Amino acid sequence: MNIDYEDQQFDAVVFSSNDFQNREFYNCLFSNCNFSALDLADAKFFNVTFKNCNFANAIFSVTQFRDSTFQNCKLMGIGISNSNFAFSADFIDCDLRYAEFFKLNLNKKTFYHCNCDGARFVDCNLRHVKFTNSGFKEAIFHQCDLRNADFSGALSLFINPLDNKIKNTTIEILTASNIVTSFGFKMN
Repeated sequence: MNIDYEDQQFDAVVFSSNDFQNREFYNCLFSNCNFSALDLADAKFFNVTFKNCNFANAIFSVTQFRDSTFQNCKLMGIGISNSNFAFSADFIDCDLRYAEFFKLNLNKKTFYHCNCDGARFVDCNLRHVKFTNSGFKEAIFHQCDLRNADFSGALSLFINPLDNKIKNTTIEILTASNIVTSFGFKMN
């Protein structure tokens, strides 16, 4: 492995796309950095933590995140797919509005207290994922494996059980009521 940056901290840096193309970062911390609308093509991040960073509309083209954590980051409108080769990350207090996750294996990952309004999860393995206390207004789950996922405290969540695998999925009673009602049942 050719590591360009190891055990380094970056604070309040405004980067350009050239700073990341074909670069590898291992065990680094990025705080208050701006990645907005950058093309992070071929960048590799291993065991990296991002705190209070702005990734709004950044392009993750063949970008790898392995065992990384995003805390209080703005990731509005990002698109992550299996073309990223390796994607393993947890999200805590993040803005993921209108983010798109396509054909990813996110088994046992965490989306804690995130705003996922308008987000799209398509053909993803979301088994055992903790979506605790996150918001999902107008979010879409299509052809996802949600078995054993935990949506405790989730807001505005709707999951079509005919379109997703949902065995042992934990949801709030209001969410269950909304799902049942959408299929034409009346609740007493």
